[in-house]
Amino acid sequence: MIKKYFSVILPIYINDKYNIFKKSFNSILNQSLKPKEIIILLDGPVDIKIKNYLENKKKNKPLIKIFNFKKNRGLGYILNFGVKKCKYDYIARCDADDFSRKDRFEKQMKYLANNPKIDVLGTNIYEINKNKIISKKKMKLNHKDISKQIFFRNPINHSTVFFKKKKLIQSGNYKKMFYFEDYYMWFRMIKKGYYFNNMPDYLVSMNVDSNYFDRRTGLRYFGYYVTFLKMLYKKKMINFFTLFICFLIRAPIVIINTKILRLIYKKILR
Repeated sequence: MIKKYFSVILPIYINDKYNIFKKSFNSILNQSLKPKEIIILLDGPVDIKIKNYLENKKKNKPLIKIFNFKKNRGLGYILNFGVKKCKYDYIARCDADDFSRKDRFEKQMKYLANNPKIDVLGTNIYEINKNKIISKKKMKLNHKDISKQIFFRNPINHSTVFFKKKKLIQSGNYKKMFYFEDYYMWFRMIKKGYYFNNMPDYLVSMNVDSNYFDRRTGLRYFGYYVTFLKMLYKKKMINFFTLFICFLIRAPIVIINTKILRLIYKKILR
């Protein structure tokens, strides 16, 4: 029997575009298995058209709950807040510019019902640009492989994930870790002994534009990554050898050309 009670968390930022958001949000509303609540987190000022659209939808759909933050607080802060506001033990993550397949929630909840020991469940994704698939991001499926991969690469697509609220909070909930909020969360949950899986299905399409790769190059991004590594080392989640290897692997992003990075993602990391 499929567990039917779950929450959705959806953060929205100033850079989210109305037309893309509308399509993304409708992909949540039109699911074959509906959530019991949708927690909308407006992280600072957002497009007024998005705000008005949500307020109109809320009038006829009481499952929509909107929380406004006057200024941008960052993903770690607002997700921490959102998780605490969720009523149900199962929580689905969505992004405002990604599209969920109509049967995404149904398939994931059925999988969780049949595999109750799983605490975090992700899926594969299609990466799209202008509504065309440009690449497929295929993930490791079982917990053993995910536990090995996590030391060198984020093993879960964040916008595809279902997780158990209780287990996430017991691991400390989301924390501030710019660009790596989810990755840091998975490390702490695995350290706690919680169980991960990915489904082989491609249940989410993620928008990838030129800015996607621009955000993952340069000294600033590398600085955030080093901060992330240092925290993992401080918390004894990685040893010095792993820290050093990860540092060497990622160091070229300081100077790498965006076109080359795009090619690496497409030919090697996908």
